[in-house]
Amino acid sequence: HHHGSSTFQVMGGLVGGLRVEPSSASDLPTALQAMARVTMVVHHIALDNSDTSTDPFTVWTYTDLHVRVGATDSIGASYSDSSVTDAWAVNGQYQPQHAMAPGEWQIFDVVNAAGDRILELEINTALQTVDVGDPASVSTATTSGECSSYLLAVDGIYLDTARSGPHVDHLVLVQAQ
Repeated sequence: HHHGSSTFQVMGGLVGGLRVEPSSASDLPTALQAMARVTMVVHHIALDNSDTSTDPFTVWTYTDLHVRVGATDSIGASYSDSSVTDAWAVNGQYQPQHAMAPGEWQIFDVVNAAGDRILELEINTALQTVDVGDPASVSTATTSGECSSYLLAVDGIYLDTARSGPHVDHLVLVQAQ
C-alpha cells in the first residue's frame, strides 16, 4: 500500500473491533458469562479543520487527507448540517441509542478506534423522554434511572477485582495507534 493510505482508510471509517474469547468458559465467573455483551467501536471523522498550524500532530479532515495522499477518486462527501465540524460514530452509526431494561446488566466492550482524538466517556444518571403506549401516540413520560458501572478489564485483561465509583464513571481512552 502507499505510504499514508492506511491513515486515509482509518480516518474514513475503515475500523473494527476484534474480541478474543477466553480459551475456557471456566476462566470467567458464571455471572459474567450470563451477561449480554455489547461491542462499541467509537470512531471520529473531522469534517472541518480550522487549524492551519504546521504542527505534525494536526488533525486533518477526510478531504484534506484525500488531497495529501494524492488520491484521484472522488469522495463525494456532503453533509446535511454544515454547523457540525466533528462527527463521532459508534459501530458506524451517528448518535445511536441503546436500550436496556431496568435492573439489566450488560458488558460493554468499548474501543476508541479514532486515530486523531482522545475519547472521554462519562456515565451518569440522566433524565430521558420516552414514548408511551401506542406508537402513533405523541404522549411521553420522563424517567430517571440509576446507572451503576464497574470497570472489569483494561485492554482486554480482566482485573482481579472490579472497580466502581466516580473514577469509573469517567473514562479516558487514548486514540488508536
